[in-house]
Amino acid sequence: GQPLPHFINQGLIEKTGGSNSTAWIYAHFKQEFGATTDLQKGQFYIGNSSPFQSEFDGTIQAANDTTFTVAGGNFDFLASSIVNVASAQFFSTTGDVAGDWTTRSSLYAGQSNINFLATDPGIANLQLDNSTLQFSPASGSETLSIPSLVINNSTLTGTDNFVVTGNTEFWRATLSG
Repeated sequence: GQPLPHFINQGLIEKTGGSNSTAWIYAHFKQEFGATTDLQKGQFYIGNSSPFQSEFDGTIQAANDTTFTVAGGNFDFLASSIVNVASAQFFSTTGDVAGDWTTRSSLYAGQSNINFLATDPGIANLQLDNSTLQFSPASGSETLSIPSLVINNSTLTGTDNFVVTGNTEFWRATLSG
């Protein structure tokens, strides 16, 4: 197939519109330091394709009842990135999260391999399907508290410890670290 186009955010992407609408960017994506993605309503979807490496720097912020989705290929959230979203989804994605990370409502990973290298990520209602998530910050082991954890045919690993304060469901789950 043809290579994907490049999309470089050097300023502001603002997603408005209806609550049930989705803004799609299917490209080799790069958000540069100082740039912002602001999700005010609905879903913001960024798709990539291997072997391209998409990078997020700057700020990704989202209002409540919104979803930030990354899908396909390789995505890295750089150490200086700041992500604060209601819900986040990874689909068929490989990547590292090195910057500040907060999901206030939920984090879903489907067929993904994500390494959380950031210190004290805020994770709410974690669900893994056919995925591996590793939590191993460079600063060393820490304890993360999450409201619920659902693992289906997946692995949760790393040096961090987890305290689940609510619903916990495991189907063909591996916990290691």
